[in-house]
Amino acid sequence: MRDRAASSGSGRRDGGWWRALGAVLLVASAAVGALAGTRSAEAAELFGYDTIVPPGAQVDVFFRLQAGLFVRVPLPGATVEFSLNGQPLGTARTGLDGRAVLAVQLPAQPGDYLVQGAVRGGPWSAPPATALVAVRAQQGGRLVVVDLAHTIADGSFAELLLRPPGAVPPVRGAPAALSDLDHDALVVYLVGHDEVFAPEVRRWLAHWGFPRGLTIFGKEWVMMLQGAAYKRAVYQLLASGWQVAAGFGDGADDAQAAGAAQVPFIAIGTGVGGLPAYPDWEAVRAANRAGALPALAWASRLR
Repeated sequence: MRDRAASSGSGRRDGGWWRALGAVLLVASAAVGALAGTRSAEAAELFGYDTIVPPGAQVDVFFRLQAGLFVRVPLPGATVEFSLNGQPLGTARTGLDGRAVLAVQLPAQPGDYLVQGAVRGGPWSAPPATALVAVRAQQGGRLVVVDLAHTIADGSFAELLLRPPGAVPPVRGAPAALSDLDHDALVVYLVGHDEVFAPEVRRWLAHWGFPRGLTIFGKEWVMMLQGAAYKRAVYQLLASGWQVAAGFGDGADDAQAAGAAQVPFIAIGTGVGGLPAYPDWEAVRAANRAGALPALAWASRLR
């Protein structure tokens, strides 16, 4: 996923100013984040780590408690209560990295299970959060992998961080298209930026009515130095256990990652590497309706 000025879809804008402002605030927010973590309980934020597992597996579910604007300070010493469908699963305390972890036995029935985390003790409070645990049969569960900036968001990642969710529109037709794909497959958002920005990403997705889906993040320094390799590793890991039916993106790194895992790739925007591209998700829908996308023949609602 490229953080570039030219956005795909309608309403293109220059994201350079936002990226420059983001770089300045990234430095300044270190001190602000430290103060927020020690002086303001309301600044604390909890988020959960999504994962995918085979049926009947036991999985470690993580939540992270943090504070700050862009440099997120982990908050240790808080008790997080885990629950599923209103039934308590247990509690765990956040460590020095702000993470609380609990081993959870998942049902054998495939499905999407939202484990809720709530801060119940310690010097901080935060709104509850959820971690999606997607239970899918290996080799049988269908997935689609979707890039974020300039693929479903009509703007850069910096804009998603710096502006309210409603100020960054989706690429035309993206919410409805992904909701239709979600009927027959698990949507995996390959964000390509640091996990600490999960709250902003999920707020933006929820604001525009996207399916909850599985959100996968990477460490910022990894994405800066070896972003393409990281994306390839994610694609290959998912493809080794499940059926990745298609990948969507706007960058050469997205196309190469999908190709390395032998996953059909559909370009959104201006096109990459000579691949045909679709200007927006309404064009993808029209192409699938016309039978021009064999990789999406299974997507019965994307017509």
